[in-house]
Amino acid sequence: MSLQQIDAKMLSKMFLAGAKSLESKKEWINELNVFPVPDGDTGTNMTMTIMSAAKEVSALGEGIDMQSLCKAVSSGSLRGARGNSGVILSQLLRGFTKRIKEEAFLTIPILTEAFEKAVETAYKAVMKPKEGTILTVARGSADKAKMLVEDGLEDMEVFLTTVLEHARYVLSQTPEMLPVLKQANSKEKLDQVIADHQLEVAQKTYDCLTTIFNEMEGMTLYTNKSFENGSAARKVLEYHLADQVAADHEAVEAAVAEGKSLEEAAGPYVTEEAFENWYTAFCDALNSAVGE
Repeated sequence: MSLQQIDAKMLSKMFLAGAKSLESKKEWINELNVFPVPDGDTGTNMTMTIMSAAKEVSALGEGIDMQSLCKAVSSGSLRGARGNSGVILSQLLRGFTKRIKEEAFLTIPILTEAFEKAVETAYKAVMKPKEGTILTVARGSADKAKMLVEDGLEDMEVFLTTVLEHARYVLSQTPEMLPVLKQANSKEKLDQVIADHQLEVAQKTYDCLTTIFNEMEGMTLYTNKSFENGSAARKVLEYHLADQVAADHEAVEAAVAEGKSLEEAAGPYVTEEAFENWYTAFCDALNSAVGE
């Protein structure tokens, strides 16, 4: 039998689980923070906001009802609100609880109306709402919920899962709505491509160096140059790798700036030929160091 309604006790457990999940992702959210300024505190502010509400919800005990739960969530988040993100989160919760506080049970239509009230309240609280933010994701979720109600969906679990999946989809589209997000997203992808390239090069270089270091054993030339255990060779590799990666990164960024896609720009630096050229340059640097 499918779940068709939620009572206050179940909603409180859902809220506390959500608060705990947000707290566990605090640092990850901080790293994503680029709007309105990249100050790296969005996760911290949202966590402080929701944990303030969670503390009041936890204090309600077993005799919980919808009205007391809504009051705890709304007042607790408002008192604990920190930063722009915290204020917006508290307003989403305020609008949501305002719609449901008189209900004994929440059905899909009631939840949908609560989503819409949450969005309305949050948008009104922001002087100049920007699309591509948490507001956009909230509105997209409310719109999806309304569509599901119109389709006659009655299974609560399917409803919530579908709304959540759509929220994630809307979130994935936000970089196209906000230029600063698009720029940050492109840089993240670029860094990942370069990181993957470094990993590939490092593995191949390690395999090659293993052979080189084995050949170096007992050679007075390397011993005299303090190449014991390959330590100096590794130092040459370290400096050369840093220089080469920086040069590759700069070249790829320049190509992207000229209008090439990330794949086109990075392509020349992740081929077998690119590695062979890189490795030859490293050997030259190593020979130069040995010959000094």
